[in-house]
Amino acid sequence: AEARTHGASSIESVHFHEVGAIDSIVDTVGTLIALQAMNATTSFSCSRIPLGEGTCWGMHGCMPVPAPATLRLLQDMPLCLGPPGMTGEL
Repeated sequence: AEARTHGASSIESVHFHEVGAIDSIVDTVGTLIALQAMNATTSFSCSRIPLGEGTCWGMHGCMPVPAPATLRLLQDMPLCLGPPGMTGEL
């Protein structure tokens, strides 16, 4: 998604800004460790994903919420509006 959003020629040329932040790495690795500890062998599903709205600041300046690469990842996913009156990332 990030490569397509930036028009990169290959996945190797993509630099992940916010995804490379330590909290994102801990969230991802922690989830995988928990799934392994539970001996998860089946697929999982989740409820509709609430969308944020407005803008946020990142490495590319002021970005819409959800950001373009995020929208690509959410394609064909069950979505819903976020809490009324909430703006920014959820």
